[in-house]
Amino acid sequence: MRAPEPERPKTAGRGYDNLWRKTSERHRRRHPFCVFCAQEGRQRLADAVDHKIPIDDGGDRLKAANLQSLCWHHHNGLKAAMQVYAREHGQIYLLPLWCDNPSERPKRLR
Repeated sequence: MRAPEPERPKTAGRGYDNLWRKTSERHRRRHPFCVFCAQEGRQRLADAVDHKIPIDDGGDRLKAANLQSLCWHHHNGLKAAMQVYAREHGQIYLLPLWCDNPSERPKRLR
């Protein structure tokens, strides 16, 4: 039996405050479609504004260059897998490149 995971702070405690809400809304107005779907030649409205480098890994929570619009499918699937792989291999710094250029991703993440 494994120990329970520590309780995660509420959203405001993780940086998702009113300033984030406004930044996120502004980003989705400017970039309404999922960037990963577009890379696959499809058009789907985004469900989330994602941090290319997660806040927990040192990513800037409000900087436009660290934000991208994703659908839930890609946010919880491919992007989550990319983050796990990057952490396991000490390559968090490569996430923006992988997000913007699919051909630069490790083969198992293409």
